[in-house]
Amino acid sequence: MKKLIGLFFLPLIFSLSSCKDGGVTAIAYVRYAPQGEEYFHYTSYMYPTSHGHIVVYDNEEEAQKEYGQEAIMISFHKAMGTIDASDGYKYILSDLSERARYMQVYLYKGSELYSASKKLYLNGVELTNPSHTSDLETLVSYTYDFPNFIRTNPNGHIDESLVNTIEYK
Repeated sequence: MKKLIGLFFLPLIFSLSSCKDGGVTAIAYVRYAPQGEEYFHYTSYMYPTSHGHIVVYDNEEEAQKEYGQEAIMISFHKAMGTIDASDGYKYILSDLSERARYMQVYLYKGSELYSASKKLYLNGVELTNPSHTSDLETLVSYTYDFPNFIRTNPNGHIDESLVNTIEYK
């Protein structure tokens, strides 16, 4: 009888512990804040591809070219799509529930936007200490493990004041 009770309660305990966030996937609204003539769009891929989740061009003309060159590409470990929020901005929904979380940023040196003196910012704070940096002839890439994203749906309720803004300036 004790074994039967153990076989019943053990799975129940594990299933309840997995619902610690109310059974809701922890997400962060993430947007890119352009500077000047930059043109950008969000992709709807769940996992990073060769296009990234946020793709930034020097201007709209470059973006409309058949083979337009990206200026910046930003990818996350996993995105749950995009959303148009009531504040007038569009956001990528970055999944915060997985253990392996990262953000990759590719800066193309041939872009008008690129400058070695510019920095990346998340919510107004300069991003420092990337876990990996690669400085090649045509691009610089940074990987940030566990970026300090603010969770936008604490307790399973969307709070649009808890958003994340990425800037390159």
